[in-house]
Amino acid sequence: MQNYAAVFRTGDVLKEGVEKVHDVYKKLDHLNVSDKGLIWNTDLIETLELQNIALNAVQTIESACAREESRGAHAREDFPDRMDEYDYKAASGRTSEEANVRTLEEAHPLIPRS
Repeated sequence: MQNYAAVFRTGDVLKEGVEKVHDVYKKLDHLNVSDKGLIWNTDLIETLELQNIALNAVQTIESACAREESRGAHAREDFPDRMDEYDYKAASGRTSEEANVRTLEEAHPLIPRS
């Protein structure tokens, strides 16, 4: 992320970063938790944290690539000007079906539903 979505960025570098982050995210499909215990299962917690970090990385770099202006710490060298007329009311990241996000119950089926 620091190489492809740094403070000063260009569209070409961001697009390359988007590809690399998506490649890393796709590798999570092959991630497996071998510890099936429910008490102090650090493997499960670390796996869920990794999934969360990777999902945030995808949304962050996609958002940075879509922003075609410079504003505050988000400086685009290929778009040096700020666009004050642009409306930033509601911006939220959503994940498509292909992101394959699992809930805790799906990741570890031994956890009972409450």
